[in-house]
Amino acid sequence: MVYPNDQIDSRAYARTFRPLAEAGYVVVVLNEPLGLASADPDLALEAFATYPDVTRWVVAGHGAGGDAAAQVAATHSGPDHPVVGLLLHASAPTADASDAAVLAASVWGDLDGVVGPADIAASRTNLPTDTDFVRVSDAVHSSFADYGDHPGDGETPEDHEDLQEAIVAASLTFMERVAAAAELEGAADARGSDDEAGSGSETDGETEASG
Repeated sequence: MVYPNDQIDSRAYARTFRPLAEAGYVVVVLNEPLGLASADPDLALEAFATYPDVTRWVVAGHGAGGDAAAQVAATHSGPDHPVVGLLLHASAPTADASDAAVLAASVWGDLDGVVGPADIAASRTNLPTDTDFVRVSDAVHSSFADYGDHPGDGETPEDHEDLQEAIVAASLTFMERVAAAAELEGAADARGSDDEAGSGSETDGETEASG
């Protein structure tokens, strides 16, 4: 699910996230109250309830939306929680998600005038140590959606669509990493269940399976 940047229409993210939906992932771009991601970071819970068949979620966020996504990852990951991934677009969250039980990726533009390289570097302490940091050359803050120029941003490059393709490619690579990890976890759980079923104690010629 995706937290938009503050005051950015959710429809501006269609080009960036539609390819993920076309790849088979459930994509939910949230409509934030008052247009502010910080107004209700737990808006994600409504998406969880709306799609009960989805048992593993990646929370994503652009700009300020990344801070809300990091908060959700920090509080709704780990055993008995659905969040397994955190995907940041041009975002340097101040929320501490360093101990979140998630895979994480931070995709950023080196010409971003809103969240610059120094901000990205500073955000490392708030993210898991194995977070992937993916630099998109020549990308600015508004390269991550379709909403025109962003105040304080670098000059919008002419190759906007090409930059978005690079952002999409990085996002899909991360989603594939999360999916592969989930498959390995599922296989490990299945093996564990088989081992547990085979390790029952014998009583009067019968096998008692635990759990």
